[in-house]
Amino acid sequence: MAVLVLVDVQKEYITEGRPFCLETIGESLENLRRLLAHGRKMGWKIVHLRHQQNAECFSYDSEYSEFIDGFGPQGNEVDLIKTDFSCFSCPEFQALVDRARHQEIILAGYGATMCCLSTLIDAHHRGYEFTFVTDATCAKRSPRFDEQDMKEHIVDIMAAFARLTTTEELINRKEDA
Repeated sequence: MAVLVLVDVQKEYITEGRPFCLETIGESLENLRRLLAHGRKMGWKIVHLRHQQNAECFSYDSEYSEFIDGFGPQGNEVDLIKTDFSCFSCPEFQALVDRARHQEIILAGYGATMCCLSTLIDAHHRGYEFTFVTDATCAKRSPRFDEQDMKEHIVDIMAAFARLTTTEELINRKEDA
C-alpha cells in the first residue's frame, strides 16, 4: 500500500493578491484532486501537511493557511503542520515516514521550488526513496522565469532526488488494480 503525502494544498496558493498565489494552479490542482480521489479509493494512507508559521504568509491564524476546499483530511487521514520548508521539520512526519520506509511514498503539492524540493532533498539524504508527481504541483514565478518555466527547471532538479511520475501514470498502474 502506498502513502500519499499532500504538501501545502492551502488557500494561500489560490487567493488572488496573496504573495504566493499561483496563476497557473488550475491544471495541477485538478490532477491533485484526481490523485487524492484515487488514493482514497485504493486505500492508501493519506497525509496532509500544512505550512504554518508566525509571518505574513502561512500565519497560524490566517484563513489563507487553511486547506483548499475539498483537500482537507477525511476519516483517519493524517493532518500535520510543518513550520519550515521541508516536511521533515515536522517530527510526526519523520516518525510516519520511518514506519512507512518499505512502502511507496508519493509526494505531490505546492511550493515546488521550496517545500516539495526541500522535502525530496531531505528524504534523499536520509535514505528514503520518494516518488514525486510532476503534474500535481506548481512553482511560483521568479524574476527570470514564469511559473511553467520554474516548474520545468525544478522538476529537472527533482529527478536527482526522487522517482518522477504523473497523475495518469499512477492512476493507471497495473499493481494498484
